[in-house]
Amino acid sequence: MKTALAFVAMSVVACAALAQVSVTPDDLNNADYGTYPTEYETLVKAWASENLKDPESARYGKISKPRKEYMIKAGKPFYGFSVCAGINAKNAYGGYTGTQTYWFLIRDGVIARAQNTGEKIAGLIPGTTISQGRTVNCSDGDA
Repeated sequence: MKTALAFVAMSVVACAALAQVSVTPDDLNNADYGTYPTEYETLVKAWASENLKDPESARYGKISKPRKEYMIKAGKPFYGFSVCAGINAKNAYGGYTGTQTYWFLIRDGVIARAQNTGEKIAGLIPGTTISQGRTVNCSDGDA
């Protein structure tokens, strides 16, 4: 009986965690996205220098202009500006990986989240997913 109750409780919690957060057009229009990241290229390159296997080998392709975006953080919308960047760098074996697209969410001069859109996060979610029902958009946005 205790096992059955524990299973039901875990199922309810799991379903609640998967519930999609609703954001209305009014929410998007009235949201505080923080300050526009004028130094977004510098932020991306600083992130790469701290996170790539061989940051000195990094070759940067197009870095998109920041666009207003949101993700879900702790069950609530988190607003900022997203940027996509093509980065080609050497891997642990010393060979170039080929250009990979990275997505960044920037809020008030800080990268709040970064992900390689070609990888899976935690082995489950494709790297093109921002949050449930939201995918990465790498088109240039309005400045």
